[in-house]
Amino acid sequence: MPDSTLGPGQSSLTPNVILKGQPALRIDGGTLRGSNLFHSFSQFNVGDLERVYFANPADIQAIVTRVTGGNPSNILGTLGVAGPASLFLINPNGIYFGPNARLDITGSFVATTADRLKFADGSEFSATHPQAPPLLTVSIIPGMQFGSSAPMATIFNQGQLRTGQDLVLVAGTLRSQGQLQAGRDLILRSSDLLQVQNASLTVTSNGPTLGTITIESPANVLLDNTQITTNSTNHPQGGGDIVLTAANLLALNGSNLFTTTSGAGRSGDVRITTSQTTTFNSSRMTTETRSSGAGGLVIVNTQRLTLQNSSVWRAITFGSGPGGTLTIDAADSVNLSQSLLAVETRAGSGQGGDLAVTTPMLNVDGSRVTTTVLPDALGRGGDILVQANVINISGNFNLPPGPPSGLFAGTVGGPAPAGNIVIQPLAGYPTLTVNFLDSNDSISVAGGQGQGGNVILTAPEAVTIQGAGRINVSTGGPAPAGRLLISSGVVILDGVFLEANSSGSGSGGDILITGKSLLLSNGGRVFTVARNSGPAGNIELRLSDQVILSGTGTGLFAGTTPNSRGNSGNVIIDPQTVLIQDGAGIAVNSLGRGIGGNVAIQAGNLTLDRNAFISAETANSNGGNINLQINNVLLLRRNSTISATAGGTGDGGNVQITATFVVANPFENSDITANALFGKGGNLRITSQAVLGLKFGNQLTPFSDITASSEFGADGQVDLNTPNTDPQRGLVNLPVDLLDATQQIAQGCGSPGSQQSGRFVNAGRGGLPPSPADPLSRDLFWQDLQLYGLGDDPWLSGPPQPGGNGSPRIARIACSRSLARPSNQEGAP
Repeated sequence: MPDSTLGPGQSSLTPNVILKGQPALRIDGGTLRGSNLFHSFSQFNVGDLERVYFANPADIQAIVTRVTGGNPSNILGTLGVAGPASLFLINPNGIYFGPNARLDITGSFVATTADRLKFADGSEFSATHPQAPPLLTVSIIPGMQFGSSAPMATIFNQGQLRTGQDLVLVAGTLRSQGQLQAGRDLILRSSDLLQVQNASLTVTSNGPTLGTITIESPANVLLDNTQITTNSTNHPQGGGDIVLTAANLLALNGSNLFTTTSGAGRSGDVRITTSQTTTFNSSRMTTETRSSGAGGLVIVNTQRLTLQNSSVWRAITFGSGPGGTLTIDAADSVNLSQSLLAVETRAGSGQGGDLAVTTPMLNVDGSRVTTTVLPDALGRGGDILVQANVINISGNFNLPPGPPSGLFAGTVGGPAPAGNIVIQPLAGYPTLTVNFLDSNDSISVAGGQGQGGNVILTAPEAVTIQGAGRINVSTGGPAPAGRLLISSGVVILDGVFLEANSSGSGSGGDILITGKSLLLSNGGRVFTVARNSGPAGNIELRLSDQVILSGTGTGLFAGTTPNSRGNSGNVIIDPQTVLIQDGAGIAVNSLGRGIGGNVAIQAGNLTLDRNAFISAETANSNGGNINLQINNVLLLRRNSTISATAGGTGDGGNVQITATFVVANPFENSDITANALFGKGGNLRITSQAVLGLKFGNQLTPFSDITASSEFGADGQVDLNTPNTDPQRGLVNLPVDLLDATQQIAQGCGSPGSQQSGRFVNAGRGGLPPSPADPLSRDLFWQDLQLYGLGDDPWLSGPPQPGGNGSPRIARIACSRSLARPSNQEGAP
């Protein structure tokens, strides 16, 4: 029903006009302003099965229609334009599109509950204060400014709305349950709730410009069972974007977001921005490129992100272009529950995109974060970059490919190299904590035919990794595995496994830990292993302060498995202090046919206590070597061992120890061995100021021993290099002739006069150091017994002795094997 607010340029209705082969109601008239045509109605409706078209005079690009009455518009049939112009429909009281509603518009369509349109020159076209349209000299475009909408002013769509170019719905509250499709941009915008249910939103770009789907609300956006798709076919600029923005909550339930391109252009992006919470429940998001174009970006900025109940995010490339990148920035937390974040390179030569997560807390519960290169792909896999202060990994992943839960980068059977996993705290935060809550969970990089990537964890002050999970780098083919690198002031490993392994012909990766201190406990292990023909990697600790290994099963291990052919790796350590206790140990054992590795420790002090061990043992080949360079004390306590032992026909390994002191309790059964079974025993060389409490022997005893023997072969050599001693130094020559006792008995005592006094000599030990096995004795002391003058003692008086000058003769006394004194006569005591 036209109103009279336009004066002589008011609208008119022409019924039963044949348009596109069928009868329709045509709307003529209106007010012209340049290339724009304005209409005004007191009410505007399209009945069920009715066809209503606006006439499109020549050179008209935009048709603007306002509804000035107090009722909403009900569009139940077909609304169209008899030409290429765009159509704007303004009704502040609401607009309803029924189930049979259709659009027949080759241009753009804009429906809004705003009270007015605002033009670029500052003029307006109002539905609440209707006036004649302004004298416009500019074109009206769908992206222009709107006036305000009342929160209760609603656009509710249940129809099939399709346009050749833009489709724009702007309202106070916006609900859509129908199908929306645009040839260019599709925009849904509300000032309150925006909800799309059981619907599809699609942009297909075949023209010169890209199409974008934009869903925006300053309140909540709810997408339930909705498919949102941008699709570009052979478009030079690629696919369109999907942009979702909500101030409070963005929630997807059973919905899918999908962008794809099959041309040379880049696939569209997905951009999600919320001030509070973003939730995906049983929902999917995918960006895909199938030709030379690059994959699109997924960029998420939110306070809290939750993916749950089999939700999946994927960035995929099938062609020669690089894969898309998935970037998440959550100010509070990222929570994954039975869900998947994946960047995949499935075919072609394109490099896989990266996956980056920045958040204070990352919770991965029965979920996976992955970058994967599949067999048909040639490009390198993408990296996983995590900035988080706390990472919690738990549960079993129930989606394909199945458990475990965690972070994974790798190749699946193809020649392409895998990407890296890099984990560090947020900028400005000193510590990183990784908690594994279940034994199957892991952080892993796997190589196959292509080289494996690296796992890198860093933090300024401390890295703490705890729980029953594992972090590993591996290779299953001819290419080498990557490296596992941890760098921090203090590294705490509580019950966790750090592993680098080779199950193919490629070499296993190395494990390097740098910083000040390493604390490894509760069965935690750092180990490299060879399971096939490839050699195991090395373990190197570059730490300035201390290494503490504590607990049964805890330790540093570089070894090989039974039936393997690869050599064992080496363990290299150089802190100030090493403490190994309570069943913990260091081992470079080989259970296969490969050679055992070497242990090299350079430290200020090394202590092994309570069943601790350092081992370089083999089952079938030559034992590895142990080289300990200790500046101060090497201490073995309570059943601790240092062993380089070979089984089978192999020779025992060599043990070389340099320390100021090598100390053990002789009764605590702590041993240093370099033994063999059928082969030759190894060589054992100790350079020290003193070796205390250890006994050399050909076999082990219940006491503390040093052995280099072979049960059926030749014994090895033991070389003790201690400071040289002179057994003659400090000894006194003893008289050889027997004394004549009759000539040694004095008939009386007189004044010594000028005769020389006797002397007593303590010969000492000849320079030999005391032994801990000798009985304890009191220190010797000196007491002066020389006679300085005559006293009144009766035994000093008496007649002069013959043969002198009137003075008594006192014989010179030399100490031989006993101390002699005069017999008890003439007052002698």
